[in-house]
Amino acid sequence: MIKNSEIKNRNYGIDLLRIVTMLMIVNLHVLGHGGILDSDKLYFLSTKFNIVWLIEIVSYVAVNCYALISGFIGIESKHKYSNIILLWLRVAFYSILIYLIACKCGVVEYDYNTFITYCFPVLNTKYWYFTAYFCLFFFMPILNVGLQNLKYEQLRNAIIMIIIVVSILPFIYAGDVFHCKNGYSFVWLMVLYLIGGFIGKYNLNIKFSKILMLLLFIVCVALEFESLYLTNYMKLKGVENFKYTLVSYTSPTMLLSGIALLVLFSKLKLGFLGKIISFLSPLCFSVYLIHEHKVIRNKYIAGQFERFLDYPTKEMVISIAITVISIFCIGIFIDFFRECLFKILRLKKLFSFIDKN
Repeated sequence: MIKNSEIKNRNYGIDLLRIVTMLMIVNLHVLGHGGILDSDKLYFLSTKFNIVWLIEIVSYVAVNCYALISGFIGIESKHKYSNIILLWLRVAFYSILIYLIACKCGVVEYDYNTFITYCFPVLNTKYWYFTAYFCLFFFMPILNVGLQNLKYEQLRNAIIMIIIVVSILPFIYAGDVFHCKNGYSFVWLMVLYLIGGFIGKYNLNIKFSKILMLLLFIVCVALEFESLYLTNYMKLKGVENFKYTLVSYTSPTMLLSGIALLVLFSKLKLGFLGKIISFLSPLCFSVYLIHEHKVIRNKYIAGQFERFLDYPTKEMVISIAITVISIFCIGIFIDFFRECLFKILRLKKLFSFIDKN
């Protein structure tokens, strides 16, 4: 094995994956929070059911990809505590600002206790992914030491066993055996970080072709779709507690599909598009922070898109796509000004002293 001892040139394919996965995350929320997936209008076996759930399943891998990227990049990066402070400030900025603007505009009524919860988004789990990532961040130096010092065989065997324990066994048992909360936890993010770091350290991404990874992703999606069909069929038969589903962050196929996309995108050569992609990529996380803010979600997303099911199939798909892209673009546009503000305040330089020791 060739150890990746030198810092790679910026991988614009990974930046593109960040953009694509954020679009997927927005799509998940439009379909889920938006009321489409749970609508009585969405009939099992109908064309719209197939299309909507196919889009949902393709997008479901997004969270896994984000955490895999953290490991893939993190194994080569200097661990800076100023980064988590700056990220926390970004989260708090949107958490507080959106709430205060909503109060000022009469969207919600101001409440002091509620305001305090928005001032401490991590402690109050305003954004589950950031809360999990915040915890993971402080384990990263320890994880990196293990990734950097263990031999290839030791890492490979350890990761295989971890996957068996937290992914395969829970699927076989059809339950959250080790309390990973079906992927909504820092434990699962830590597993993904290790896998991403392992791939990055040994350049495993260069050993597999793009076509092979695309085929692997398609096969995984097909299996997950079949799993969805089986679950719904069992419900029709009166089996309400059927839990053998692959549509879960921790399922083996969802893990494989995330790895497939990581490898696939890491091999892309984007040429002149690289600069545009590298500009957009750092702003993507704020798209999540803005549209998933409780006020925005409850007032402007929850149940708002069920009406798309009344449209002809083609118009329904177009409406979903336009909504997802619009939310993404608005988030990027807003965060551009937030980024300019942070630069004017020179926050990065202000907190750089933390990393000097």
